[in-house]
Amino acid sequence: MINSLLILVVADWLTGWGAAWINGELRSRKGYYGIARKVTIFLLVTITHFIDMALGNLQHFQNAVICFYIANELFKYPGER
Repeated sequence: MINSLLILVVADWLTGWGAAWINGELRSRKGYYGIARKVTIFLLVTITHFIDMALGNLQHFQNAVICFYIANELFKYPGER
């Protein structure tokens, strides 16, 4: 599941960068904000992984967070087109 999330995050970043480039709206501050949001996603996945390890290697919290962000990335695309 983490691979799917990674693919969707990279695709989102690339499509956002491409759209900004086409529209002539490339801004460093917006780009850094977007990258910071993506890094935060993976930090939350890492934190929930350690929580699951502390609770006995169940992976319930980690999978829930990954599923949430996969759904978030998937539902974002129809609104951006």
